[in-house]
Amino acid sequence: MRMIISKSTEKAASVWTKALEENTGYKSADLKNCSEAYCTLTHLILKSDKHGIMDKFAKPECLEVLRIVK
Repeated sequence: MRMIISKSTEKAASVWTKALEENTGYKSADLKNCSEAYCTLTHLILKSDKHGIMDKFAKPECLEVLRIVK
């Protein structure tokens, strides 16, 4: 499952549904810090001169991670 994470200040509809809350025990607000940290991490990876990180995640077993980062 992919979630679209936006830094927009506009109020957007949550992609975290009631069913997801019930099945995971997490509310949308619980995931905010995690999603912000993820956005920060991907931003730092993309602007880093340490391209070995991108090479590592370009391997077939990690391809989904690379697609998310790009």
